[in-house]
Amino acid sequence: MDKLYERIETLFQKEYDTIFKLEKIYQGDPNFSYFSLTTEELKKQKLKFVIILNHKELYFSICLSGQNKSIRKKYWKIFKGSDWNKYHLAESIEDSLSIIDQTTVEKPDFNNKRNLTEKIEKESMKFIKELKDILE
Repeated sequence: MDKLYERIETLFQKEYDTIFKLEKIYQGDPNFSYFSLTTEELKKQKLKFVIILNHKELYFSICLSGQNKSIRKKYWKIFKGSDWNKYHLAESIEDSLSIIDQTTVEKPDFNNKRNLTEKIEKESMKFIKELKDILE
């Protein structure tokens, strides 16, 4: 699974290197792995996107996150106070990296890595584009 995740990170690095700055894969928790990507504009706002593999429940997701809890709280309040509800807003940011999130692949078929990678890319880029349009 970690090799597949590295493949996804490599795809984003190769295809979107001029758009995003990527961080290394975080594997410090047995329940999930993730890597983040951001743009220059989002970095100024201390925001980033995070692509997550939940090892325990076996699904991929993407979320909008912030550099720290106070940034996440600031943007969470903005979205909570708006009528925009296209994606799932975190119930609380106290124990979460996520401000807003979306599952990209619910039941991944790890036997078809190419198709799985394409689904994650397509759904992640859709989420990123819609939120970048709002935030930038």
